Amino acid sequence: RYAVGQEDGSVTVRTFDNGAVVHRIAPRPDRPGSVKALLFSPSGSLLAIGVEGPRGFEARVIEPASGRELLNLRSPGNELALDFEPGERRVAVRGENGSIQILALDGGPSSSLPWTQSGVHPPTYLAFDPSGKRLASLSQWNGYSVLVWDVTRGQVEKRLVHRGIPFRVGWHPGGKLLALACADYAA
Repeated sequence: RYAVGQEDGSVTVRTFDNGAVVHRIAPRPDRPGSVKALLFSPSGSLLAIGVEGPRGFEARVIEPASGRELLNLRSPGNELALDFEPGERRVAVRGENGSIQILALDGGPSSSLPWTQSGVHPPTYLAFDPSGKRLASLSQWNGYSVLVWDVTRGQVEKRLVHRGIPFRVGWHPGGKLLALACADYAA
């Protein structure tokens, strides 16, 4: 399946084989805006939608099969800094104050990774490792950096500094390798 966002805030989910419509997700009538980002959860049962509208940028998490909205929050900046935990019970999102929030989708407890890094800009991209115990965040700090967080302890485990602007980061399925795409084309 693949999802396509529209200028009116709606999303259509289609099959790869013949393009048949599987689900239609209506825009929120009380919050008009244009879809700027989409991200399926690992199983494909949930869909994160980044919508830009008059109130700024908002992140929604939807269950496409039922159309049920599990999460809706303002997202500072102009992009969707969100990732699903591998178990799909929680999401990591960039919070209003620059913190990284770990939000429960099932009514369970939520937590926050404190953004006390002096001189570090809030994260622009987030990626859980396959175990869900670590989270990589892209930020600007003394150049550009990837911070690897221990989610359980709420602390930075490792800081990787790079001279180029980082665009995306991704974990190898084994959780021991981290790939970084940068503007300077160097690794």
